[in-house]
Amino acid sequence: MFYKLGKEEGFTLLETLIAMVILGVSIAILVEAYLTVTNGIEYLRIYNYLVAWSGDKMTELINGMELARHGNFELNGREFQWYVEEKYNLSELAGNETGNGLKKMELIVEWQDRKVIKNYRISRIMLAEF
Repeated sequence: MFYKLGKEEGFTLLETLIAMVILGVSIAILVEAYLTVTNGIEYLRIYNYLVAWSGDKMTELINGMELARHGNFELNGREFQWYVEEKYNLSELAGNETGNGLKKMELIVEWQDRKVIKNYRISRIMLAEF
């Protein structure tokens, strides 16, 4: 004689598989979001450092305290290269062909982020000293 004690309770195999798939997809989405946020934080940290560093370097260049026109530095294991481009007689600003005695100094910082070369530029326009 078999007695049925009560209704069988529990999850079927199909319900368990569906729950595991939902859990796996949710974890994958959370990991991707976490990686995106941490990469964004790292990029902003580098960007903020470069804003401050390039502002200081541009001040040194303008005041003649820095004589080099190129160089490199390292930050958190990344190699950064910097160089200066100068352009004289900015006739497009003055609206004439003869030039206007202005000089544009541009500081460019480049670095490799994964497989892409990124750069940050800062420029100043000033009177040229001849």
